[in-house]
Amino acid sequence: MENIISKLLVADSKTIQEGTKELKEAFKKPEAIPALCDVIVTSQNPQIRQSAAVLLRRKLGKKRQWSKINIDIRTRIKQGMLQALVSEQEKLVKNAIAQFIGVIGKHEFPDNTWPEVLQFIHTLTVSESNFDKELGMYTLSIMTEIAQSSYIVHADSFAVLFTNILNQLTDLKSNVAYYTVTTMKNLVPVIGGHQQMVNVYHSLLPRVLEVINATAENDEKRTCDMFEIIEELIEYAITAIVPHITLIVEMCLRIASNANLPKSVQIKAVSVVGWLIRSKGKVIQKHKLVEPIIDVLILLMAQVPEDEGNEEYFLGDPDQFTSITVATQTLDLIALHIPAEKVVPYILTKVEPAIQGGNIYAQKAAYLSLAVLAEGCSEKIRLKYLESFLKCVCQAIHNPNAVVRTLHFCVRPVCRTFASKYLVGVV
Repeated sequence: MENIISKLLVADSKTIQEGTKELKEAFKKPEAIPALCDVIVTSQNPQIRQSAAVLLRRKLGKKRQWSKINIDIRTRIKQGMLQALVSEQEKLVKNAIAQFIGVIGKHEFPDNTWPEVLQFIHTLTVSESNFDKELGMYTLSIMTEIAQSSYIVHADSFAVLFTNILNQLTDLKSNVAYYTVTTMKNLVPVIGGHQQMVNVYHSLLPRVLEVINATAENDEKRTCDMFEIIEELIEYAITAIVPHITLIVEMCLRIASNANLPKSVQIKAVSVVGWLIRSKGKVIQKHKLVEPIIDVLILLMAQVPEDEGNEEYFLGDPDQFTSITVATQTLDLIALHIPAEKVVPYILTKVEPAIQGGNIYAQKAAYLSLAVLAEGCSEKIRLKYLESFLKCVCQAIHNPNAVVRTLHFCVRPVCRTFASKYLVGVV
């Protein structure tokens, strides 16, 4: 079997086709599955070990395929994979084995026919050894990527596990902390109907925020990954985070306004604020968070862009977003979801001094703010704030810098209706 897999890993298409044909023939025999398991344990080539685990996961992804295997062989596979996971030193191979274990768990958990795997993880996570703890939470973080609903029957155990691990952490930047938050994130889509789990997430969220904040400076990928637990909770279990909205927003604003942090982390922090504005705008207002959010957004919009000629403010590929882009779009969400009387007067107090000042990028941020207001609060501007708004526009028209190219965004929507009354004054 190892020889067949090796043919699938070469660059020659003819050899790959030959290996694929041989693999199809091998899978017709019942001994193929145990043979692949042996490859995971015995091969000296980590790429072959990883490929064997991936092939097993794909081949046995359906429960009917797993059920066809003799029960004694299934038992041997389950035992062997747990041993292989402990012994494996290569991260990619370990990851593939854990994913295969997750597939087996998906088939076994509903009937409670594999209690050993959770006992295995429990033993690791309560160990005094940090290595064991890390392995246990790592395995669980990978397993829970697959078929999350299979794990909710063990909600009570997970509640205790998450509470103990997070509350006993001495290093918030540790792998154990990251794997625990990742596991929690993976399970969010299935906790909505389980009030106990929602309560646990609610009680642990301040600790989760501490972990995110601790990693923000040194590990941008992990920080962005962990931010997703907040986005998931907003979508699936909003009640878990509502009491902590002030805490979440304040942390996000600190991160977003810290120029020393990676741009991707700043962008993620602002995006989370946008999710909250869209979902819980009234709570944002209640806690008087609108103005602090606007302050940080305008600060970000006033940054010097890395590529001014290609900067996208309102559209564009999310993968190409900058902190300026996401700040502008989040301000647009405020204009759409927060009452105009809470937004327009405050932004105008920020725009007027910026336009009169000498910082060209602060002026640009001011014009972008006007553009956002014109699109999101146009009715209220027409009824109550048109004079102040157009006064800012008039000052912008006389600005000699090319930054006034952004002006057409804000002039068009307002002047469309009021041209006859105010256009002469503007000109």
